Amino acid sequence: RLFLTDLRFKRYTDNIVFESDTSNTIVATRTPVFHEVLETSQEQIDALLDVQKFTDANLGSIKSVSGKHDPAMVIYSYPYMFFDQYRIIQDELYRNFALCLGAIMVVSSLVLSHPLLILMIGIVMGIIDVDLVGMVPVWGLNLNSITAINLVMAVGIVVDYSIHIVHNFTLQDPDSSRN
Repeated sequence: RLFLTDLRFKRYTDNIVFESDTSNTIVATRTPVFHEVLETSQEQIDALLDVQKFTDANLGSIKSVSGKHDPAMVIYSYPYMFFDQYRIIQDELYRNFALCLGAIMVVSSLVLSHPLLILMIGIVMGIIDVDLVGMVPVWGLNLNSITAINLVMAVGIVVDYSIHIVHNFTLQDPDSSRN
């Protein structure tokens, strides 16, 4: 506690929590750490994973002096929320597309009566999902939460149009001329 009275170390006063005002037992500390400029989302993901690995690897080196506390390391930084988003967004997008495809199959089985038409809608929606994901880099977009939401909304718009066409096809009289 004495070193905090020195002007060189006064700035660390808010980063150390003692057990009491008279105790020298440190209960918690905070260490500010800075990243260099991270240009791409992949660099941000790598930085987050490196910090997590460092934390996991060094957790064993922290020992409780008094035996009263179970020491733990926690990393937190506001940008880490966005870094983590980039880490999971692709899997989340694929999961959302799969859930959309499942919901489309259930709803189209209620609306359409023929199993072949339901299968055709499922295949068309699968092709559209693959096409939308494949066009993201062609359009020059980065995959983030905004583009993922827009891609899922695009599937919703396309499914509405596709089911209307198939449903209209089932309402046509098979005996009438196609000319």
